Amino acid sequence: MNIVKMLRESANEFKNVRNLCVISLLLALRVCLNFFTIPISDACHLSFLFIVMGIIGGMYGPFVGAVCGGVGDILCYIVHPMGGYFIGFTASAAIAGILYGLILYKNKFRVPRIIFAEILVDVVVNVLLNTLWISMLYGTGFWELLITVRIPKNLIMIPLSIGIFILLSPLINKVATQNIKK
Repeated sequence: MNIVKMLRESANEFKNVRNLCVISLLLALRVCLNFFTIPISDACHLSFLFIVMGIIGGMYGPFVGAVCGGVGDILCYIVHPMGGYFIGFTASAAIAGILYGLILYKNKFRVPRIIFAEILVDVVVNVLLNTLWISMLYGTGFWELLITVRIPKNLIMIPLSIGIFILLSPLINKVATQNIKK
């Protein structure tokens, strides 16, 4: 599908009241899941926010994913701040929503797409961008942080996140199919 057409169709998802209600509930779930973030160190947290972002991007596309990623990050900070606010993490959340939407929108959550989406989001957003933001915030070396903390953490999280998405995929596919039919 053409990316411009996909973005346009995704933006049109906001025009449906049912979609707005589901998106709002998913954003509320994202804020609630933020309370269960596990801090490992100043530079590393374990979080399950990717589940909601993957569902939003997959069901409503890259435009909605970007908006919800950015708004969700700001809401999470307002409700449960962990450290200072930094716009780079908001951008990372929006980019994750775009990537999930580009890969999963209007497609069933199948294993190859799930694996590709998770690896792409983890490498681009979690490993590269978030490591850059953390190194800027804390003044640590990018490469040192990348090799000692960020890569090992994501080598653990990638299979875990793929497994969670695979387990949830039948439910997500069922809900997404019912949402499209109505």
